[in-house]
Amino acid sequence: MSKTFSVEELKLYDGKNGNKLYVLIHGKVYDVTDFDHPGGRELLENNNDNYVDLGEAFDAEGHSRTAKNMLNQYYIGELKE
Repeated sequence: MSKTFSVEELKLYDGKNGNKLYVLIHGKVYDVTDFDHPGGRELLENNNDNYVDLGEAFDAEGHSRTAKNMLNQYYIGELKE
């Protein structure tokens, strides 16, 4: 069962000070707290003052089908409209 998140709620999950790290990709929320990104964690960390959807960046990097399928295991919800 998925949850809906507001932008304000997502700002709480910035990966800093022991917080979980959530990212937004194409309107979907993923908990990547325990994901070891090959390019480094800083690529996933959110700017707490300006939470953005990383969908365009994700697509621009040309992630493989395997990487896209991996998102399913980290999916936790959707952004509230």
